[in-house]
Amino acid sequence: MLILHSASSGEKTTLERLLKVSDAQLKSLIAAHRNSVRMVASDAEVLDLVASTPGAIGLVDVNAINGSINVVKVDAKLPTEAGYLPH
Repeated sequence: MLILHSASSGEKTTLERLLKVSDAQLKSLIAAHRNSVRMVASDAEVLDLVASTPGAIGLVDVNAINGSINVVKVDAKLPTEAGYLPH
């Protein structure tokens, strides 16, 4: 399950960079997997759903991270480290 914010242009850009796809390709990918994607309004909702849904992953602002979830490294780097891809 992928948990996304319903209104976040930065998140869309981050996903395009992580997946190395265009805007159109990302939209098509999300549409093709709509049963595996949940849209929510806030970081708190992302954290709640990720914490309560086995295997779920979501994107949140680094300041929203709390002890309820595990942070995934990207290219062996955490969000606070230089060179972290989503930045």
